[in-house]
Amino acid sequence: MFRTACCSVLMILGLATAALADPASVSVSFAGGVGMPAGQANDRLQNGWSGEGRVAIVPSESAFGARLDAFFGRQNAEPVTGSPTPHITTTGLMANGVWWFWRTLPVTPYVFGGAGFVTTDPSASFEGFPRSDTSLAMNAGGGFAHRYGQWGWFVEGRALGVRAEDDRGTADPTDDAMNTTTVRALGGLTWWVK
Repeated sequence: MFRTACCSVLMILGLATAALADPASVSVSFAGGVGMPAGQANDRLQNGWSGEGRVAIVPSESAFGARLDAFFGRQNAEPVTGSPTPHITTTGLMANGVWWFWRTLPVTPYVFGGAGFVTTDPSASFEGFPRSDTSLAMNAGGGFAHRYGQWGWFVEGRALGVRAEDDRGTADPTDDAMNTTTVRALGGLTWWVK
């Protein structure tokens, strides 16, 4: 996974360099939405929320662009009687390549994918989940965006995969990590700086 993540980041940096060589727009966006657990996390977590900020480079002519996403999210687990509601928070930084389709349309579809780092941080009352850990992560998704002058809006979906390491020191070698996947649905506003 490390090699794949490094290759993804290098490819995105290459796309960003090419995008800057072409006349390009730079945008800043903020979004919020819901996070829905999938995979192994689906048995332990409930739906939660996520907030995100991003900076993107959108070339004037090319269909390729690049963006850097920073996010924070929280999901609760099943309540335990007499204890605070257990939860897990995730913070991350992802580098993504973006491909825009049919940019002449009023609402433009796009897809994206990339890699980065995500920190998973369970609450102290959350038994049965790996302790706080920063791991490589992959994500992919797509959405729709509309621009009106310097402002715009977007809606998108994202699948985020993280392998959370376990430092509890359990004797079972198969219990040393947990693969978590979160599907996020986001909506937000964009401001084009240039």
